[in-house]
Amino acid sequence: MTEAWMIPKTEKTCGNCEYAYYQRDDLHLIPGQAYLQHCGNENYNADSYTEEMMMEDRGGGHCRFWTPQKLEERICPNPYTS
Repeated sequence: MTEAWMIPKTEKTCGNCEYAYYQRDDLHLIPGQAYLQHCGNENYNADSYTEEMMMEDRGGGHCRFWTPQKLEERICPNPYTS
């Protein structure tokens, strides 16, 4: 049985969010050499998510839509499962 104190706590940052992705920045000094992080969550990009809400979330280090990554699917998908 695993005790609660034995489970490592995941630090909530944009870098380890399920919705985070990087896109090449073609406006950089050397086009195609820099990547900018974006959020693919439809709620984050909605008009209802105001700048005031974003700044409030920024103080906490992550937004209210943070979701942990599904690392098993990203790193090594199992070809034998459907």
